[in-house]
Amino acid sequence: MQVIHFFNAPPSSKEEDLMEVFKKANTSDPVRVRLFPVKPGARSAAGLVEFEGVSEASAALVLANHTVIPNPCK
Repeated sequence: MQVIHFFNAPPSSKEEDLMEVFKKANTSDPVRVRLFPVKPGARSAAGLVEFEGVSEASAALVLANHTVIPNPCK
């Protein structure tokens, strides 16, 4: 398994939202998405996305990096 660390996602993000980012980017489906706890008043969220292997994680990083995720709080 290979893991990608992400940050600067909207603080209201859910695992399903991030799975959708990778789906729309036509990547391999992540095995698991884990969000770190968001502190009250935080301006962004961070977490981990797990893929089957290095090639899937690398391709996902290339295809989904810098994807804009709408922030309903703004």
